[in-house]
Amino acid sequence: MDEKESLRETISSQSIASITIIPVEADGPRRIFQSSIGSVTIGRSATVEPAGGATSSHNTYTTFCPVVSRKHAIIRWLTSGEVALMDAKSHHGTYINESPTRLTPGQAYKLHNEDTISFGKGIFKDGQFHPPHTVAIHFNAAEEPTTRNPSGTYGLRSQPLSRERLGSVGSQSEVTDRQADRIRTEVQRLGRRREVAGKHRRQLHDVSKRLEYLEKV
Repeated sequence: MDEKESLRETISSQSIASITIIPVEADGPRRIFQSSIGSVTIGRSATVEPAGGATSSHNTYTTFCPVVSRKHAIIRWLTSGEVALMDAKSHHGTYINESPTRLTPGQAYKLHNEDTISFGKGIFKDGQFHPPHTVAIHFNAAEEPTTRNPSGTYGLRSQPLSRERLGSVGSQSEVTDRQADRIRTEVQRLGRRREVAGKHRRQLHDVSKRLEYLEKV
């Protein structure tokens, strides 16, 4: 098991305090939903589309993608602390990790950290190709409380620095763990966008071939 899979399973096995929904192709902002709301409803908005491309309330994630149903799917926290996805009898289906098999409506499917979900499937409508709305799911585990030790520090140990280390402090720019996580997340998001874009190009190529065949018949 590589480092990415190990991290994925570790977070999946913990109690998930919140989830972040990250649009893979659209430029809309990422949304964070807390476990206290119990569930998140995904659907298509009937209002005018804003610049971001997606909106949400405290327990609703909406998009303006035409292949997404008004009430498309539901993400729910289970009593075990895990998170599950259920298709709400959508018209064009719900798919996990680019699987060609759509989810059975009304049946709950356990989600894992960094799963990708496609709401709907690519279709041609009014002479234009409409891809599905694809998002990545990131789990946020509950933070462990810090405890104060007798030395007065919170979970930290003071260690003497050698002259070599003292000389290097301040001379090098250090990347914090939070910055590293942001960079890692952004690289993963761009990778997923590239994969989904390639899939849509293949779909568009297949549709073009079919249209050429029908024109010759």
